[in-house]
Amino acid sequence: MKWFKNLFFGFLIIGLVFPQNMVSAKENMRDGEVEIIRDEYGVPHIYAQNTHDLYKAYGYTMAKDRLFQLEMFRRANEGTVSEILGEKFVPRDEQSRRDASTDKEIENMFARLDKDERELINKFVEGITLYVEEALKDPDNKITKEFHDFGILPKRWSTTDIIRVYMATLSFFMDSHQELTNAEILKKLTDEYGKEQATKMFDDLVWSDDPEAPITVENKNKENVSTSVKQNLSIAVADSAKQVREDRENFIALTEELGIPLKIGSNTVVVGPDKSESGNALLLSGPQVGFIAPGYLYEIGLHSPEIDIEGSGFIGFPFIMFGSTDKFSFSSTAGYGNIVDIFEEKLHPDDPEKYFHNNEWKKMDKRTEVIKVRQENGEIKEIKKEFYKTIHGPIVSMDTKNNVAYSKAWAFRDTEVDSMMAYMKMNWAQNIDDFKQAASEFTMSINWYYADTSGDIGYFHVGRIPKRNNTIDPRLPTPGTGEYDWTGFQSFESNPQMINPPSSYIANWNNKPAAGWSNGENNFVWGKDNRVQQFINGLEAKDKFTFEDINKINYTASFAQLRSHYFKPLLIKTLESHQEKNKDYSYLIEELNNWNNLEEDKNKDGYYDAGIATFFAEWWKSTHTNLFDKTLKNVWDLTKPITDQKMGATLAYKVLNKEVTNYNWMNKDVEQLMLDSVDEVLLKLQKEKGTEVDKWRSPIRTMKFGDTSLVGVPHGYGSDRPIIEMNRGSENHYLEMKPEGPVGFNVTPPGQIGFIKKDGTLDKHYADQISMYENWEFKKFLFKKDDVKKAAVSSEVLKLDHADKIVSFNDVSLEHPNYSAIEYLFNKNIITGYEDSTFRPEKQVTRSQIAIILTRALNLQLEQGVSFEDVAPAQSPYIEAVKKAGIMNGFSSKRFGPNDSVTRGQMALILTRAYKLEKANKEIFSDVNKNDPKYDAIQTLGSLHIFSGYADGTFRSSNSINRGQISEILVKTIELQKDKK
Repeated sequence: MKWFKNLFFGFLIIGLVFPQNMVSAKENMRDGEVEIIRDEYGVPHIYAQNTHDLYKAYGYTMAKDRLFQLEMFRRANEGTVSEILGEKFVPRDEQSRRDASTDKEIENMFARLDKDERELINKFVEGITLYVEEALKDPDNKITKEFHDFGILPKRWSTTDIIRVYMATLSFFMDSHQELTNAEILKKLTDEYGKEQATKMFDDLVWSDDPEAPITVENKNKENVSTSVKQNLSIAVADSAKQVREDRENFIALTEELGIPLKIGSNTVVVGPDKSESGNALLLSGPQVGFIAPGYLYEIGLHSPEIDIEGSGFIGFPFIMFGSTDKFSFSSTAGYGNIVDIFEEKLHPDDPEKYFHNNEWKKMDKRTEVIKVRQENGEIKEIKKEFYKTIHGPIVSMDTKNNVAYSKAWAFRDTEVDSMMAYMKMNWAQNIDDFKQAASEFTMSINWYYADTSGDIGYFHVGRIPKRNNTIDPRLPTPGTGEYDWTGFQSFESNPQMINPPSSYIANWNNKPAAGWSNGENNFVWGKDNRVQQFINGLEAKDKFTFEDINKINYTASFAQLRSHYFKPLLIKTLESHQEKNKDYSYLIEELNNWNNLEEDKNKDGYYDAGIATFFAEWWKSTHTNLFDKTLKNVWDLTKPITDQKMGATLAYKVLNKEVTNYNWMNKDVEQLMLDSVDEVLLKLQKEKGTEVDKWRSPIRTMKFGDTSLVGVPHGYGSDRPIIEMNRGSENHYLEMKPEGPVGFNVTPPGQIGFIKKDGTLDKHYADQISMYENWEFKKFLFKKDDVKKAAVSSEVLKLDHADKIVSFNDVSLEHPNYSAIEYLFNKNIITGYEDSTFRPEKQVTRSQIAIILTRALNLQLEQGVSFEDVAPAQSPYIEAVKKAGIMNGFSSKRFGPNDSVTRGQMALILTRAYKLEKANKEIFSDVNKNDPKYDAIQTLGSLHIFSGYADGTFRSSNSINRGQISEILVKTIELQKDKK
């Protein structure tokens, strides 16, 4: 791949000339040592000798870089923010407590994991606590300024803390229920227009399916989508909906006041070999999780003998969500699947804590929470709050006057830890089959993307979709009396998914996964006019693509006036049909045709480059208002986010394009309505700014990296630097999956390290990627250790206490010289012990054992048939496998010698064949006869430091080799192969 810069839109990769003050990486680390190399942007690349050390160092490094952010994420998700930030955050804490699982429920989920899975999470937690304990010993230098300002100290972490951070954070992304708002809309429309007309209007506003909506992949398993209102609305629904909506609006207002733009979404593009100029798969990742400082994402490289992975994930998560292993790259976007339902509970008239379900009155679960609230004088006040839960989920609204309550049901509830582990399994996948298996175990609604070194690409719409009663309308609250409850969950195979699509590309911007796939009450976000068209248009424009092309498409999508795709041609057509009415129409037509549909500021004068962009934005605003505000005046605040929302404006397009709708929205000529808006805006602009279109240019909208996360809680000081607003991923990385591994570039603003000294000094990597992001500059995606070492500006060795290290065999202690190698191979299921829990490292290894070990290590296909008479049936598939691979042969056509011991010389020859090691023209051992067929193999393994000789410099080829020694030798060989890759 040729690195490039200075494309017409200012595209630049920086950091390709490695710094002069590079440091050397430490080699041959001792047991318990982990090396953390920092590159020129402060990104840590961790090298450990085993997985447990790696994950402990992962937690330690994250805490070192983002300790206060971690603290606030924990508080946000456990509902203890008001303890330090005061009364303003009590509603936020109440919502967290209401929707949260209890500690006991989390502990039960965690206990269901197997031992190895629990251990990885435990190690990550131990790493965070390790830094906390270190910081508490030196608070002036190792505890960031925010702790000092709020007068608090960091706390040690638990497994429950990490799981709760994961659960609550992702639940926030999943919590997109709209049923109550829809019910309020329908109720108010019915009151004003009657049931028949209201139903037509509602079916247009919140359609059940738009077959013209752009999709990500074809789906062979289409849903049967409901198309009509079925259940009756209760008297209380409008009042309850209003309360729930106001709570949500208060949360939004709070987050906007605190500086966070609620532009949640994400986009991803995957290009297969047939559309790639290089013939290799390409991937663009653009998670949209807000612009905040410190950032929501944490970038890191994790490397051990078991795994190589680089990328970024949400703060506090023990896995990477956007990045690459040595075999495949991956990304994700919010799936917007229908996995949350609102149930309407019938309350007992004499006891509102009882609800009617399955023909009986049941008592709600009730718990009392104590919320500590910091007062202005610094004192702490305690507030008691009662929370209720039915069989469906927590109560979000209760109307005792009308004997109705509303509860919220999540399809993923009580499986969150399984989903957390599915993400970790995805990080560890070896191929697309492993990736798909991990996807099948994830129960929340996300889209997963895959591209590997072999050219395979894939898309999986993951999540557990309930089997709903087909007699109810999923757009509205479901009666909670029992007969309409979920009856189970759809199989993962019915979810939209595809490997190697015929188009050879995958594009998604939270759009509809496949034709016929329903999002229930939120189907209005999946319409014909959808922002993903920006990516589809770009990908359909050429046959072959490079990194430059993909980045150009991303740039265009980031600055596109999203209404321009469908509405600009409609406007031009209308103006052309009526040019005689106004002499300025011809001028407008010319300017609109010449406009590239972007709201950009290439000359950086603080104004958008195209004056016509100002006209179009004002015209759209006027047209949309004139089209709907009179008809929908009583529900305008509820429906405007539907008819003019971030995904698109499909209903408006259908009406203006004179397409068939259920309700007749126009009482005047459509073209005249558009022209009235043209004349209104034209008159205003000419009066205020003059007749020349260039004078109409408007100031750019800007954004800052604020101090508040998507979950509505401050977690730092943010950044005051404004940059032009972009509808772009919070980070971007572009990867090409070459046969030897990933290459590419990325940018992860604002910066890697959120630490602020007690005196207010920001770390130099606090915001050093903001200007890069603004100017569309990128840094090299560092994956191979040689590249990391060249870019290194610092290196530290973290020494970990192994007092709690796992011992799998009774006779292999921590002090045993082959302990690490034996544990590594055992954890990879390459070697096993004996039934008495011993390994017997001093026992001579046999030929059959070597055959089994190498078959597993090389992942050889087991073979049928029996070539040798002295081989037991259980051994035969392994021996036949190594025979077919040309690694081991028999002593004769009938005899293999399965129980014969293996000598050092024989093992050298076997390993050379197995791993196809190149001959080393160097004599290491003097006692090996050059006429010995094993001579080259022995000298090769000696020169590679895989085999060591004796103190006198001899090799002693005929000496036997034991199980402990073969473990050490095999691990060295495996590591050598990984280094080569």
